[in-house]
Amino acid sequence: PPRHPLASAAAPTETGTGDGPLVTAPAQALIDLLGVDPERVRALPVKVVRRADVERLAAAGLHASPTRREGGLDGSEPGPVTVDRGTPRTGGGSLRALSGNQRAVGRTVSLSHQTVPAAFAAVKVDVGEAVAAARDLTRRLRMLVGLPDLLISAVARLHHDFPLFFATLVDEGTARVPESPHVGVTIDLGTGLYVPVIRDANAKSVTEIAGELGAYRRLAQRGGFREEQLAGGNIVVTLHHDAGIVMAVPIVFPGQACAVALTSPQPEGERTMAVVGLSYDHRLINGRDAVLFLQALREALEGAPAEGL
Repeated sequence: PPRHPLASAAAPTETGTGDGPLVTAPAQALIDLLGVDPERVRALPVKVVRRADVERLAAAGLHASPTRREGGLDGSEPGPVTVDRGTPRTGGGSLRALSGNQRAVGRTVSLSHQTVPAAFAAVKVDVGEAVAAARDLTRRLRMLVGLPDLLISAVARLHHDFPLFFATLVDEGTARVPESPHVGVTIDLGTGLYVPVIRDANAKSVTEIAGELGAYRRLAQRGGFREEQLAGGNIVVTLHHDAGIVMAVPIVFPGQACAVALTSPQPEGERTMAVVGLSYDHRLINGRDAVLFLQALREALEGAPAEGL
């Protein structure tokens, strides 16, 4: 593809190399679209800046260190708000300041829609036996174990067979596959949306995952997450617990390849069914592989009680 220097690249860089990196046309278009600071682009340690580099740079801007508890879903600094809450406006109504957490959610969602060409597929899963097994564990261990814990475990265990589902796009022809699955999980208890990360989830039992997720829920109640608990995920599981929700289409987080959604189990005749959805970056994953991934998740959940949780 055609390449050209940054529009402002005539100024010398800090290292005194002159023009700085070359920028591909798709990368420059994204820089212009997102309003990325050219100085940040110039500081990238590459000779050629590609679109994927700009995506990662923009996503990194969402992960600044928090300085107060009302941070973003990824630990980002919310920034100042100058609008007074409840200020009357001419013509009725009033202005309301959004929380720092909600503004961080908005930035992440906007960046996802601007940069990720996502597709979606879903499968129905008979979760009756899995739910029963989780209830049995809850009773025996005297700790909450639920269907989300089973799904997180199942997702993590697919890392070996479906590595691109955990990958990061490096450039148009290359993806970086992580050594271990670090699974982010959405938690929203009314105090804001957070996505803490369960690291090395494939090496943990369902009960270990349940204990860690329970601790994260308690942290979410008071917004006391540390930055390292919210950063570093390479796939996300989004949870939609409310009864009556039959479908949920998650965003693909910038820098990741896909997101898995779980709806609340619903009775269908004598069976208990839930929908597992998958949003995926079409630059990394095609529909056939998405279907195989979902089928593998369905088999894992429907066969979970026989595998010794």
